[in-house]
Amino acid sequence: MSKDLEKEYKALMDSEAPNLWARIEAGLEEKEKPAGRKWYRIKLWAGLAAACACAAASMYSCYEELSADCQRKCVHSRTSPK
Repeated sequence: MSKDLEKEYKALMDSEAPNLWARIEAGLEEKEKPAGRKWYRIKLWAGLAAACACAAASMYSCYEELSADCQRKCVHSRTSPK
């Protein structure tokens, strides 16, 4: 049995594999370029713009708070006796 198995295995390895790729390609359809790609870019840029706007608003808010704090300190230092 072992000899038969070895012979069959060797015969199988020596034989040519069937060309399945041609059959696979025949069943495939040509794909068109997806239309959603344009909207993806628009959404990406819109998200980036929104993130920049949020960052600018938060920096402006922090600047106002720091500016008001500095003004209070300046006024305090002017009115306090030395």
